[in-house]
Amino acid sequence: MKHHMRIKTTFLSMIFALGIAALPGTAQARLSDATIKTQVQHQLMDQKVLREDNVQVMVEEGVVRLTGTVSNIAEKQRAEKAALGVDEVARVQNDLTVETADLSDQQIADDVAKQMRSYVFYDVFDWIEGDVQDGAVTLQGQVREPWRKKDYQRLAEAVPGVQSVANQIQVLPLSPFDDQLRLAAARSIYGDAFFARYAHRALPPIHIIVENGKIILEGVVANPLERQLAETMVRSRVLSLGVVNHLTVDTET
Repeated sequence: MKHHMRIKTTFLSMIFALGIAALPGTAQARLSDATIKTQVQHQLMDQKVLREDNVQVMVEEGVVRLTGTVSNIAEKQRAEKAALGVDEVARVQNDLTVETADLSDQQIADDVAKQMRSYVFYDVFDWIEGDVQDGAVTLQGQVREPWRKKDYQRLAEAVPGVQSVANQIQVLPLSPFDDQLRLAAARSIYGDAFFARYAHRALPPIHIIVENGKIILEGVVANPLERQLAETMVRSRVLSLGVVNHLTVDTET
């Protein structure tokens, strides 16, 4: 009987000891810098950022420093987010650089434009333009919803060679009246037999931007006659507060 009681007492003591160790506020050993480094490297591989030692990870007292090269800004941001997701990382110093691969600004601009045109939600009621200087992209234009503005920035950040993105895209005000003008202007242009060949394209070249009742025509047409006809059709068929014609002829671009 005494032997049984001793076993029981010992067993209860073990439970009590374990319970004390699990109490909130009990000091626990922090992860070593070496362990944090290993976990960060694992996360970077998981996110397909770390490839063949392109990224170096250094950790000192929980502060992670990332150096090396990545393909684009999106990867750089993904690397920082992955490192911050590791337990006990106090801060991340992101010194990663984006590979240029000897791309010219014109090549980068062409690639950014291609990304914009291929975006599934890019249509005739949005207009995106911009420029590239030393790999720094500036986005301008007008879109209808804030999420579109964010998406265009993400698309630009994913282009190789882009060093930074300044997003100056304007979000147009929400307005049922403006929506009606957009549809009416689109019908007046693309519903006309003269522009029928454009209407059947995946992305017609004449964009219709409407802000507070004013219609702005953006894009490129084949000749000066098309430029003038597009404006005339909108002015004569749509009751708006004004029409601004920014259309360019392809020989001018």
